[in-house]
Amino acid sequence: MSNQNKNRVAKTIVRCSYMIGVVAVTLLVIIVLSNSKKLVDPDAMLPTTYQEAAFVWLAIGTIPMLLASIGAYYFGDLKTRIHNKIGMIGFWLPSAICGSCLIYIIGIVLIGIF
Repeated sequence: MSNQNKNRVAKTIVRCSYMIGVVAVTLLVIIVLSNSKKLVDPDAMLPTTYQEAAFVWLAIGTIPMLLASIGAYYFGDLKTRIHNKIGMIGFWLPSAICGSCLIYIIGIVLIGIF
């Protein structure tokens, strides 16, 4: 396998992982915004709603989404193709959503401790 084919395969893997992350973030944001108060498991010791579970999954997905975004940006040659600010904001928005959920949960935990 030549070096050019390896680069093409690697770019495809990086782009696919980014698109899977974008789809997952989109679906979880839809669940969060739907304001569902239905319990995931009513018999659990700490029952959570679908909205809370989706919010936690968004926070957990911060690092993988950030890594996928960085890989797609640098390895996918997007730094030379995206020239406007709106395109750049749209590209980094899924990572920003996950990161804001993580910061919110960390803040709630720290406030709850003190």
